[in-house]
Amino acid sequence: MQKSKVKTKNHNLKFWVLILPFTFCLLNFTGCATAPKKENLPTYYLNGTSYVPLVSLCDINNISLQYDTFSRALSLTRDSHKIDLMVGERMILVDGSPKELRYPVDFYQGTVVVPRRFREQVLD
Repeated sequence: MQKSKVKTKNHNLKFWVLILPFTFCLLNFTGCATAPKKENLPTYYLNGTSYVPLVSLCDINNISLQYDTFSRALSLTRDSHKIDLMVGERMILVDGSPKELRYPVDFYQGTVVVPRRFREQVLD
């Protein structure tokens, strides 16, 4: 009788030794795949809408940013895509095609900011 108890315990142990790591890996993988990426972008409220710093948005999305202080023109590039915009303007060029934003690109505390919806409307 003792042998069967030992065997049962051994089988249970083998079961858990095999199943637990698999379950942990599966849960870990699905958790990472489904969890949204949280971004803590500073938000500024100007003229009735919320804005975020363009440089932070570019960093998060691996976008190269060039800024000409004289003309206040900005150029964003990633892969073969290019977005041209100017501070104070609502009209932008996305891969050479004009697109109008609801709110203009602006300055706030020395930083170029874009409307919070810029990401969904333009980058995505």
